[in-house]
Amino acid sequence: DTKGNVASAFALAVLPIFGLTGAALDYSRAAAAKASLQALVDSAALTAASPYSGADDRAAAATTLFPPPTERPDLKVTATANGRSVVIRAEDF
Repeated sequence: DTKGNVASAFALAVLPIFGLTGAALDYSRAAAAKASLQALVDSAALTAASPYSGADDRAAAATTLFPPPTERPDLKVTATANGRSVVIRAEDF
């Protein structure tokens, strides 16, 4: 009798399918969060490096002009200036 073969094969196949679907969703959310964080850091760095920012302290200009977005209050943006270079760091905590 072969009436139950499809159900058992489906039951065995559905677990890896759900696992892979969950992993794909997690990866896509992580990639979107990384892209958002990178955009924040890039705009802060460009502002700090701009000669038109009007600020003597470029690190302070970068952190005050680009605070963490309201939808992500867990982001912390710090900036340090060493001579002609500005280092922007964003942390997700």
